[in-house]
Amino acid sequence: MLQSGYGMLTRQVSKTQALTSLRSKTVTMIGGINALGNHAPPFNIFPGKRWQGNFIKSAVAGSVDKMSESGCIYRGIFEENVTSHLARYAALNANVDDNPVTFILL
Repeated sequence: MLQSGYGMLTRQVSKTQALTSLRSKTVTMIGGINALGNHAPPFNIFPGKRWQGNFIKSAVAGSVDKMSESGCIYRGIFEENVTSHLARYAALNANVDDNPVTFILL
């Protein structure tokens, strides 16, 4: 509904809570960054059971792509992300006696 006031038109907009579609699918992307601004490439989780190569046509170098039935993260994928993917970029595999690392997950 448009309202006129002092020669200006304004529109009242109702706030939509969520837009969903029965045909839409969830793709989860996990990112990692530190206080210095260094980052790990994304860890993507696609929905489905059969991998399709076109999922990663334009993927960022170093990104990891996995699948889950819903496209959402679950414990096994999260553990793989932390222990193999993020560990490589956060130097968690380095000798912690010489260079300790604090790892905080939010």
